[in-house]
Amino acid sequence: MRKLMICLLVLALCLPCALAETEMTRHISGNWVYVLQEDGTAELVDYLDDMARIDLVIPAEVDGYAVTAIGDRAMQENVFQSVVIPEGVTRIGVGAFYWSYEMTAVTLPSTLREIGDYAFKWCAEVEVFAIPEGVRAIGREAFQGNYSMVSLTLPDSLEHIGMLAFHGCSNLTTLVLPANVKTIGERAFDSCIGLMAVTLPDSLEYIGVDAFANCTALTEITLPQSLVEMADYPFRGCTMLDMEALLAAWPAYQIIGGVVYDMQEMALCWWSARGARLRSWRRSTGSASLIRRSEAACGTFHSAKFAYNAATVKKSSADHSCYDISREHCIQRALPELHRLTTDLPSTGGATHEGNQPCHSRRLS
Repeated sequence: MRKLMICLLVLALCLPCALAETEMTRHISGNWVYVLQEDGTAELVDYLDDMARIDLVIPAEVDGYAVTAIGDRAMQENVFQSVVIPEGVTRIGVGAFYWSYEMTAVTLPSTLREIGDYAFKWCAEVEVFAIPEGVRAIGREAFQGNYSMVSLTLPDSLEHIGMLAFHGCSNLTTLVLPANVKTIGERAFDSCIGLMAVTLPDSLEYIGVDAFANCTALTEITLPQSLVEMADYPFRGCTMLDMEALLAAWPAYQIIGGVVYDMQEMALCWWSARGARLRSWRRSTGSASLIRRSEAACGTFHSAKFAYNAATVKKSSADHSCYDISREHCIQRALPELHRLTTDLPSTGGATHEGNQPCHSRRLS
């Protein structure tokens, strides 16, 4: 008990000192509030007159300290007309300029390396964004809702585009992704309804869920040979996109009766009744995967794997919507091109499932 009392006393004495020390790290220079970083440079954390309708030029130095970072939420919800970020700044923090709804122009420095999540979200009046070389990743929702954007320049250094990064940039009409982009995050360009043409680089490996969903004007996009995986519905709602034309320039793949085959690995990659509802897929060897349930006339299969001499059909135990439809009926109705691959499968007879009609062939597991 005595030791506990001593610890509490020490804590009570030290806490005000710790808080005072923390407060002392914040400095004010004019309207700027900043903290000193470990390397002796300044990070701007606030602007005291953020309701001033001015063309803001951020200083390269404050009190003799070089400015290298704009802190998290440092200038969110301001009414600046334009912003110039000086050379030397390498990082723009989370939500730094979030909802700068009157801002019409932003100048980014060539020294910039990091754009945080939500950094320019809802800067809806900015028409032109030019992201400099050296930036490797664009954070989640970094430019979401910027519906006035008509021009977007991305650097060759860019490798990752975050989730919802450009969601709702409805006036963007063309998009050229630079040569080193590897991943496009979930819904990254969702609802870019003005987007008509997209150029994807040969470096691209992954396209996320709904990455280009609801791009209703999209008619031109080419899938690169480097692509390894697409998540669910990458082109959902792209009503102008011709999926057969999309794959026509992709010689490794071929559509036969609505089924997409990997002609190099002899593997089915995905199938859907409508290309805009394309489900997720990943390249495989020696077998093929129809991942999750297709949006087909028959909704039985969550996944299917086919080898050359046998096949297995799997069903999710959590989904009981289709137990009363036989394997032959489903294949003939929804996957006609696979029927020939599975006609030699042995039947297990009338395997039944509790609360459902019997399956008339191979058990669905």
